[in-house]
Formats: sequence, C-alpha cells, structure tokens
Amino acid sequence: MSKTEDVVEENKDVVVTKDDTVIEDQTIEGNLIIDKAVGDGEVYIKNTTVKGDIIVQGGGDNSIYLTNVITEGKISIEKKDVRLALEGKTTVNNIEVKAVCNIQGKNFE
Repeated sequence: MSKTEDVVEENKDVVVTKDDTVIEDQTIEGNLIIDKAVGDGEVYIKNTTVKGDIIVQGGGDNSIYLTNVITEGKISIEKKDVRLALEGKTTVNNIEVKAVCNIQGKNFE
C-alpha cells in the first residue's frame, strides 16, 4: 500500500482517510471503507482483492478508481456526486447505490 499513514486497518477492515491514496497488489480480508475524511479527493485501488464490501463514503467528481479489482462482496455508494471508475478486469457482483452518483466503465472488461 502506498501512503500507509492514510490507511487505517481495523480488525480485517481497511479504512482510507486521506485523498490521493493508492492501494495496490493487496488482499483485504474484510471491508474496504473510503471514509468521509477523503472529502472530494481521489482514491486508487489497483490489482487488489476485497473479500468484504467496498463502502464509499468519500470522494468527488473524479474520485474512486478500481483497476483490476475483485470485489467478493458488494460496492455500496453512500456519498452524493461520487464518480466510480471501473477499469480493466474489475469484477463486481453487486452495486448498491444510496446516493446520486456516476459509474463509468473505462477499458472495462
């Protein structure tokens, strides 16, 4: 993980608290939570498996990038006006939209 000071591990969950955080080549045993503290910032998740859910509480118009990510749970979007960009061989079983958002596939298989 890059910028490890911006990522907090709670039990098996990983909580991202700062914008411009990169998580790469990891397996997250619990949930991945993009916290409200990210504000309208950006978060990059690359080549990572999330065994729980991805919970989006922070981010903005150009914000959450999932590239070659396997999500075994669901993605829950809880913040208004977040953009979720799915790229590469990202696998998503279910997306739960709780607020108006933009979901985009870019070079997405």
